[in-house]
Amino acid sequence: MQNLRLIGLLTLLLIASSAIAQDNEEDRALLLEMLDSVELALNEQNFDALTPLLEDNVVAVFLDGEVARTPAGVTAYIDKFLGSDAPLLTGFTTSADIGDSARFFGDIAVADGTSDDVFSLVDGSQIDINSVWSVTLSKGSGSWKIAQLHISTNVFDNPIVAAASERFTIFVSIAAIVGLIIGVLVGRLTGRA
Repeated sequence: MQNLRLIGLLTLLLIASSAIAQDNEEDRALLLEMLDSVELALNEQNFDALTPLLEDNVVAVFLDGEVARTPAGVTAYIDKFLGSDAPLLTGFTTSADIGDSARFFGDIAVADGTSDDVFSLVDGSQIDINSVWSVTLSKGSGSWKIAQLHISTNVFDNPIVAAASERFTIFVSIAAIVGLIIGVLVGRLTGRA
């Protein structure tokens, strides 16, 4: 009798785990579609398409450390760079990849990945940045929405730091040459006096 109970319990556990695995596979497919939708919306600069994918109390942390806490805040942040009267960017594209399979905790999913981002500046130059991101999603009322998003990059080795370092090296080199020329001129003038 006890063996029958054990077999029955194991059978129920197998059926339940199979159903959970199947649900997770369906949810994984939905989340991958969502990632594609976000990437497409960003690349087409169709930021209104992002709003329905965000929780009302979303928290988004961007590359520059700025935080938005509502869908309107996310849109305003993007608009500041691309749509304002004095935009910093003329365009932005991204190519995102999922890192590892999303992890599910009931109606919560956590995923991470990388993206290759290209920022086109108003001066005609462009900056390519490799970013890492993490996202927490919640499944309320049947659909997945972004509850938290964090985007980051290597603060020690990225194109902005490299450009600043290069400019600093050029500035120091020019200052050294100018200092040397002034030193020689002052030396000659004081030698003649």
